[in-house]
Amino acid sequence: MKCRVQLLILFFLLTTARGFLHAQTPPQLQSLTSEEVQVPRTRNWENLGISNYELRKLERFYRDETGAEGYHIAYESLGLSIAGILVQPHIEIVEVDDTEPANLNTEEEELVTYPLVILSHGSTYGLTEAYRQIAIALAGRGYVVLAPSYRGRGGREGRSQGSPQLARGEVLDLLQLVQIGRKIEYVDTQRMALIGFQDGATTSLLGIKRSNVFKLAVLISPEVFSGMAEYGYTGLTTLRRRSNEIFGRQLSRAELFRELRYRETFRSLGDIRTPMLLVTTGGDPSRQELLYFINNLRKQGIEPRLIDYPSMLPGFLTAVPAEQQSEHWNAVRDEAWGVILDSIDTSLAAPDEDIPDCGSPSR
Repeated sequence: MKCRVQLLILFFLLTTARGFLHAQTPPQLQSLTSEEVQVPRTRNWENLGISNYELRKLERFYRDETGAEGYHIAYESLGLSIAGILVQPHIEIVEVDDTEPANLNTEEEELVTYPLVILSHGSTYGLTEAYRQIAIALAGRGYVVLAPSYRGRGGREGRSQGSPQLARGEVLDLLQLVQIGRKIEYVDTQRMALIGFQDGATTSLLGIKRSNVFKLAVLISPEVFSGMAEYGYTGLTTLRRRSNEIFGRQLSRAELFRELRYRETFRSLGDIRTPMLLVTTGGDPSRQELLYFINNLRKQGIEPRLIDYPSMLPGFLTAVPAEQQSEHWNAVRDEAWGVILDSIDTSLAAPDEDIPDCGSPSR
């Protein structure tokens, strides 16, 4: 027996598919609550086109009225078990007997593939409810979403082994999950995007220096580092400030320079081929360093798109809404999410898919 994938799209999904769904703050983030349908846990490796050698855990935690599903997963990265989640739109797997030739001319048996979005969180506590709801919102737009919890982090998805390293081992965790995602039979490996928040954006930035498989990388408030004098040892202040948090002690000057080199962001900028959307706020502690990094990208002929929100603080895209938030705050957040989602939709659109122009943002 072998698995073939058949997509059954309900009317609800037809009215909220990419290109039709208005891009703004996902409704799931406006309340950060979800009425989850209680469903049995499953480990249907074969039905998802993944072998149990690639995933150590596959347990369903979410299913909604459209058939979208979420799974807690675990996978191996350099001998460590890393937790995470897989969220996807409704997909029906049809078992086809090898002895009966498939009629590929029929719409019912045509292999349907989905774009993949890798979600790289920025939380110190694993995949919080905000990131889960972002994954669910992306699945509602027709994307398969994979999100690692990263080493030393943990939440409802389980705890990953190892210790947090701030974009060292986490880069390997990210790239390993990308490879697993590319093996899922209903993933379109030609249409993949990456979205990272804060520390997860730093990990994502270093990831796209090693891999050019993404159509777009959305990087929200990343840190940048350099152990090279010509770049002013960018990020040295950041590492010194966060030493106790990351390493459990204050590092010596020699150790700090070593850690800078491990996270080198500025060297070989010309190797970056992935289009980038960079988001920064006025409250980002490394805002000036990020702008300096962007200037160096432009010197290499790389033109990332930058959207800057000087009146906002880091984390505003995933913050729990409060009653006292101003109309301006809500409007800016809606605008930012609109730009991000429209950019992902445009980058991952199928060649024959028409994505309407929603216009340029204004602040």
